[in-house]
Amino acid sequence: MKKLLLLVALLLSLSSIVHAESLYKQLDGKWTNDIMDITFDTKYEVWGGLFLKVDYFVRKLEFVSEEQNDKSVQLKSNGKPFTVRFLPNDGGILLTQEGKLPLTLKREKEEEKH
Repeated sequence: MKKLLLLVALLLSLSSIVHAESLYKQLDGKWTNDIMDITFDTKYEVWGGLFLKVDYFVRKLEFVSEEQNDKSVQLKSNGKPFTVRFLPNDGGILLTQEGKLPLTLKREKEEEKH
């Protein structure tokens, strides 16, 4: 009976993991702060940004892994690893990459879209 209950609990937990949207997919869309706009497109595995409304970039995006416990996604772009962590309090993200300043961004609100 214990084994059956354990099996049911395991199957239920696996089912919730399968049905939950991955953190990677939750990155899709536009994220912004005062100096930069970043857009992730996980379907086409690209991301791009606009720095100070002047300097634009588009790069290939490679999924590496995600960690549900700390709500982070490890990615690579141009062979360089970086991490995006979902912030629990304000719904924003923190983008970190070795040798660069961390960026905090918030999802663009619907009414800001043109």
